Amino acid sequence: MGQRFLLSRFSHSEWRELEPGRVGLLRLEGDNGCLDIFCVYLDPQSHLNRQNSLNIIKNAMRPKSDSLSILTGDFNFVEFADDRWNLSGEEFTGFNNSNKPNADLFKDVFRDGLDFHEWEQSSFTCDAGGARSKIDRMYINQHVSYQLDHHCSCSALEWDIDLSRHRAISFSRRSPAPRCSQDKPLQPDLFKREGWREDVVKRFTELSNQDTIAPSACRGLILIKDAFRECSTKGGQYENGDPEGDPPPPDDKLGYITSCIKAIERGNAKRVAQIRNHCSFLAERIPAHRSRGEVSDICQKLRDEAVSTSRQIVAEEIQQLSLNPPMSPKRGRR
Repeated sequence: MGQRFLLSRFSHSEWRELEPGRVGLLRLEGDNGCLDIFCVYLDPQSHLNRQNSLNIIKNAMRPKSDSLSILTGDFNFVEFADDRWNLSGEEFTGFNNSNKPNADLFKDVFRDGLDFHEWEQSSFTCDAGGARSKIDRMYINQHVSYQLDHHCSCSALEWDIDLSRHRAISFSRRSPAPRCSQDKPLQPDLFKREGWREDVVKRFTELSNQDTIAPSACRGLILIKDAFRECSTKGGQYENGDPEGDPPPPDDKLGYITSCIKAIERGNAKRVAQIRNHCSFLAERIPAHRSRGEVSDICQKLRDEAVSTSRQIVAEEIQQLSLNPPMSPKRGRR
């Protein structure tokens, strides 16, 4: 049904196999513009073959002014060192093999050259080869300004190891909600309420501490306006529940720990709060308010926890194999 609805919005659709078994392109055209969706399963063994596939995609790409383009699938390489965790080596190993040339080419051609950016989610998507990795991703060449008034999201779905060693990712872009009565100008009398100024200062401080966007004068103006609005509605009582929205995608202990390490090191306070509020064992290890000096100590403790968890996983897998040895060699499911 979803595919039928998507295709009905375009007057012309065409499927092309750009590289058999590796790269496909769904090209859609309509009165409101064009959409190109590139689907990939890049070579799992050869970084040279992956580079060849990336060049094929580049050559088939229409100019950004002519088409919105989405690039998604199984890339079989990671972009960053902390996007792969080696279970037996007990460390991040994203750049320890042939990933680096592919990551460099992707950055030069797609990120810098064609203005693609990832709708990022931090969870691993593949559990194979003695490692967890984030090789299933989604990129788009829309202008970043769309994020100002649209909700753009990407998240990993639940693991189903019996079905595949990969887990699916889901992404969407939703238009803003209709304007409501809260969009009306605030009345001056609201500002005279006793305690209003103190509430605004408190809420502005909270929003600033939770914000993941680089601080600037414009960003500060947006946050102070949000604080004004929240403290001037509902009798001055703003909703101060979980400020981080939806919980993180379902994962196991190792997945939550490594996602939290990446979020802390990248300064993603919102993501840290999501995971911390969802996982009680991490809430005990990560203070709600952290000084910069504490960050390295927290990350080291989390790495130690990840190492310990990796050893448990490896031991359980060895035990499972000893109890249920494979009867004959089989190709692993993807």
